[in-house]
Amino acid sequence: MPQKQPPRKFSLWRKFFVCSSIAAVCLGTARSETTVEIVHYFNVPGQLQGLADIQKDFESANPDIKIKFTYIPFAELVSRTLQMAAVHKPPAMSCIDNPDVRRVAKAGVLQDISASVEKFPTWQDTYQGPKNSVTEGDKVYGVPIGSNSLAIFYNKKMLSDAGVSDPPKTWDELKDDAAKLTKSPVYGLVFSAVNTEEATWQWEPFL
Repeated sequence: MPQKQPPRKFSLWRKFFVCSSIAAVCLGTARSETTVEIVHYFNVPGQLQGLADIQKDFESANPDIKIKFTYIPFAELVSRTLQMAAVHKPPAMSCIDNPDVRRVAKAGVLQDISASVEKFPTWQDTYQGPKNSVTEGDKVYGVPIGSNSLAIFYNKKMLSDAGVSDPPKTWDELKDDAAKLTKSPVYGLVFSAVNTEEATWQWEPFL
């Protein structure tokens, strides 16, 4: 998601060299250049520091390889990646949001990494859903760097004051408890509804 802090600490990233909110994908064929370009959309200070730390660690361990990070706004990432590939100058890696990986893979510009993906330390620990998002048929085109999760936080005192002994476990209980907890100016249940795709992502599980 754009403008969001990554769901996991950057220290996890150092276990493998990838880049993305959801997936890092390899484009084109193997390249012989010693400069590896990675396009991304990260612009939060903590994210940029994480990239700098990754670059420092990687280049220290591989002095003959230099990393070049190229920032591209989130909304332009897929189109710019395809454009770069079309003129035969694709980046070595691109940060592609998980809903777009299969579409870009079908365009024929992503490298199949299924033969080597098992070597990534976090691949075995990744949930099947995120794995499926970077897989088309029997070919794997990327490595998820994290999986965003949703959770409901509740105020114990407010629940107790409303006569709710335990947090809801079913949809019906959630509706009933939310009604009990609604006392102006407090709403019984709220979630992010900003005018971006984040609101859609927050709402879909409830839908």
